[in-house]
Amino acid sequence: MSAFERDPLTGLATRQGFNQAARELIDAYPSERFVVLYGDIDRFKVFNDRYGTEEGDRLLRSIGSSIRQALPAKSVASHLRGDHFVCCLPEHAGNPEHVLGMLDSWLSAYPLDFAFFVRIGMYRVDDPSLDVSLMTDRALLALRSAKSGSERYAMYDDSLRESVVQEQELAGQMADALKAGQFELYFQPQYQHGTNRLVGAEVLARWNHPEKGIIGPSDFIPVFERTGLVSDLDYYIFAEACRCLRTWLDAAGADGACSVPRLSVNVSRKDIYRSDLCEYLVSLVEEHDIPFDLLHLEITESSYMEDPKQLAEAVALLQQAGFVIEMDDFGSGYSSLNALKDVPVDVLKLDLRFLDARNDTRGGVILASVVRMARWLDLPVIAEGVESESQAQFLASVGCDMMQGFLFSKPIDRASFEELMANAEHGRFDSRAARRFNTEASALWDAESLAGFVFAHYAGPAALVEYDGERFEVIRSNDEFHEALDLSVDVFARTPDDLFGPLDAIDRESFDEALERAVGEAGAGVSELLVHRSGGEMWIRTSLRRMSSDGVTSTLFVTLSEITEERALRDRLRAAMDGVPGGLAFFRIEEHKAALLDCNDTALELLGTTRERFERLCGIDPLQIAEPSDRPVVADVIGKLRAGARRAECTVRVRHANGELRYLLLSAAFAHCGPTSTYVVIALMDVTEEKERDLRFKRQAERERQLYEAIPCGILRFTVERDPVIVSANRAAWRVFGCASYDEFRELAREGSRSPFGRGGTQALRSAVERLTSGSDPIPFTNSVRRGDGTERWVEGVLALADETEGPGVVQCAFNDVTDAVRERRERAWQNERFRILSELAHAISFDYDSESDTVQLYIDRTGNGMELQVIPSYLKVLGTAGRTEVHPDDVAAVKSMFEQVRAGSSNQIIEYRADYYGTGYRWYRANLFVVGDARSSWHLVGLIDNIQAERDLRLKAECDAVTGLSNHASTRDLVNDALSDSHLAASSVFAVVDLDDFKAVNDTCGHLKGDELLREVASILRANCRETDIVGRVGGDEFVVLLKHINMKAALRVFSVMRHAVEGICLSSPDAPVSVSMSVGATQTVADDREYRSVFSRADKALYEAKRAGKNQVRVG
Repeated sequence: MSAFERDPLTGLATRQGFNQAARELIDAYPSERFVVLYGDIDRFKVFNDRYGTEEGDRLLRSIGSSIRQALPAKSVASHLRGDHFVCCLPEHAGNPEHVLGMLDSWLSAYPLDFAFFVRIGMYRVDDPSLDVSLMTDRALLALRSAKSGSERYAMYDDSLRESVVQEQELAGQMADALKAGQFELYFQPQYQHGTNRLVGAEVLARWNHPEKGIIGPSDFIPVFERTGLVSDLDYYIFAEACRCLRTWLDAAGADGACSVPRLSVNVSRKDIYRSDLCEYLVSLVEEHDIPFDLLHLEITESSYMEDPKQLAEAVALLQQAGFVIEMDDFGSGYSSLNALKDVPVDVLKLDLRFLDARNDTRGGVILASVVRMARWLDLPVIAEGVESESQAQFLASVGCDMMQGFLFSKPIDRASFEELMANAEHGRFDSRAARRFNTEASALWDAESLAGFVFAHYAGPAALVEYDGERFEVIRSNDEFHEALDLSVDVFARTPDDLFGPLDAIDRESFDEALERAVGEAGAGVSELLVHRSGGEMWIRTSLRRMSSDGVTSTLFVTLSEITEERALRDRLRAAMDGVPGGLAFFRIEEHKAALLDCNDTALELLGTTRERFERLCGIDPLQIAEPSDRPVVADVIGKLRAGARRAECTVRVRHANGELRYLLLSAAFAHCGPTSTYVVIALMDVTEEKERDLRFKRQAERERQLYEAIPCGILRFTVERDPVIVSANRAAWRVFGCASYDEFRELAREGSRSPFGRGGTQALRSAVERLTSGSDPIPFTNSVRRGDGTERWVEGVLALADETEGPGVVQCAFNDVTDAVRERRERAWQNERFRILSELAHAISFDYDSESDTVQLYIDRTGNGMELQVIPSYLKVLGTAGRTEVHPDDVAAVKSMFEQVRAGSSNQIIEYRADYYGTGYRWYRANLFVVGDARSSWHLVGLIDNIQAERDLRLKAECDAVTGLSNHASTRDLVNDALSDSHLAASSVFAVVDLDDFKAVNDTCGHLKGDELLREVASILRANCRETDIVGRVGGDEFVVLLKHINMKAALRVFSVMRHAVEGICLSSPDAPVSVSMSVGATQTVADDREYRSVFSRADKALYEAKRAGKNQVRVG
């Protein structure tokens, strides 16, 4: 290879040298399969900008040297330009993963700190005759495909070629499309999550192609970027966005300008290099007279990586003109923090595609840190790509409240966005909303400020902490803070445990309560904690004061002080207090308030409260410890002490935390008197049990009295003596006897006949008492008694022995007035007797159905010895089930239908059905039933059920053909006429007349008995090939009629053919020789106008005649 064909920098072939050498190589080894690999280094321009072109050339020279050393036999490589390399080598040596691994290994050892990333495109040489330059181009296409996605290498295939053709087509149509206005603006709304207010929208483009329809930006933006046409599209979008804003401002008017959302437009990398970018944008804003803050400009982080200096200069120029600059896709690149440091943007847009927005992931931690950093830099943050409510909630929890994504809305066209604007609540995008600290807190971050100096040297152990409801993170602390907690200065504390070590449950709860008070309305909180250091245990008091808050995250100023000795003194005093039986509390009492100085745990337990709540309660009003009605009693005790009494006490009720009402004995003693305060000691003792015991006895006695009087049944109590005496009677008891008062009842009871045992009741009562005292179970009874007015009542009840805790026992009698029930039972018995007599006289089954209880009563003579009652409960519920089979399964639906008709208002029902009432098999019955009502507003279905089996048998004989069992002529005619009365059925059925050929010869040859046997067999064939609903009848000697319902003629002919062949298979023997059998069929399709048997029979009969004339054993249609 000549010097002209070799690259002087890398020592590899030039493009011309590579084309020639690769051609010779492929031609020299026709049996070898070759591949062409095309690769480059991502961000090589950034490397040049950072380290200089000389270092860039040194890197390329080293890469070239490495490629030369690694090339296998039958290979050639070239340095085409910049960081682009290509090589042709045998397929077995060109595995892209192997090549990438080799390059990664070499670049990772390169002596400069830079994240190298290599991608490769591969073309497999399927056509050796192809020009080498085309092979190179195809490998380059594969490389571009890899760079457009997340893959490190890609293979060339026909789809890539087609994509190139499509790209060229789109690029060629762009200019005309811009003139024709085919590019439309789409808007993705941006919301303030906390208020759900619309604050802006990102402007996106869609190509409304006249032939291809809507084309998404992912299909044409990369094409325009590669072809350099993207700036023309961007400038078009800038202008259209300004026109939209102007239109919306005009529609809103001067008072509604605040309802016009700001728009963010994308500035591509190509735009950054245009010298007229700022001038053009300013001219658009001025031309349309719109505020600068309504048009935000979005730059991508990738623009920084391509040319940081150019981007920084362009951004500065745009900001000076008045534009707000947003950094788009922050977090997606390799140098996010460098970009943020070098480019003074106004807003950050976080790309959630690159960070997992959850609290328990590394991505979530990084995202929270970025949001916090942005707040410290006074940078508002917008999260894009928000797709779930959980993502939105997490973002809000870390301080990012402005969001866009599919959770809120997909990109929508202008009409849809304007409709959304009209219905949305609007908010304003505040570029200063991210300010985190107030002036006082901000000063602590300035090492030169007085506040910062005091914090570091004179504030004692102190720290700044951020708390968002879950995360507790130290963001700055002084040396004394670390010394107090024995922490290393490099400790990164995220939880209280990181600071204080493991806390017991009580201390952790105390600290959490102090934390909540500090971030709440109080703004401050204090807790005392026992912490463990290397030198032993230590008590500290933590004081937390809120410095600032953004509604989600609070910044707290935390100070520590050691209180180990103070706690020891308090513990000793508490031990002495806890040794005192009962509760003990110390109060300072002033004119209008009292303060709890201290109390033991027993006092808190008695009150069912915490120390903090007790202190707060006493600070408001010490009398609140007592129930409202008892507070004057407590006030009287306090008044006596302030008046000079040494002791005073009272019993009051207090409401325990668990809701229980307790009685406490308060014994108060004077301790000390100051200028304005009186100090007292109050001992508390729980006397609830004693007080409640007295009240319980009183309440129990009253409840028993009320219950005794309220019980709806009568209750009498007798003494256990030979002559029992009534001890008491409740109201229900003496009312049963018709008495207006208990005294009246006692007066009547002296006669001896006013007991529940009726006449002779005294002796019966003695006998019952003796049985009960001998250990008998309670004794039931039913008796008639005579009231004071001479009327008779029936009572039913039970006698039982009741044990008394004091004195002899008593006999207790509980009873009810059952007079109405007894009368009803008697009436029912007489009614049933009448039914029984009626059934016997009529030789039928009597039927009585009660609708209210769903019960049937049958009077039926099963044995021949007279009528007996059969009761069937839940009749309709169990009718037809496995347990109740009296009614034939086929007739259950008809019987149930009868009941439905009765419910619908029918007063009389006659139904014929099969049933097995006697266990001898199913018989036909006719029920003639009537509906009658009763006094309970329910209805009864009553009547007689007759056995009509004999009647049915006679009817069957009258309607059926005696030889074949089919319908006879008259019945068949009636059945056909009834079927044809349904016009729908008449329009879709087939009627046929069937005749046995030469039947007379069969009779003459085989005899009439054989002839009848043949008729029965033919009838069976006809019936077997018809459906249950079809009609088959014998209408003459050897003539049959068939009506096939709901069938077309084609299907009917198949049925008749089967019948005909079955008849042909009948074999009749005769003395001379076997007799063949056949049949002829005449069929006609019925129509909706057919109404009579005669008309369809006439048509079918004519068709039968045609079949006979045609030679018999035929089917003809007429």
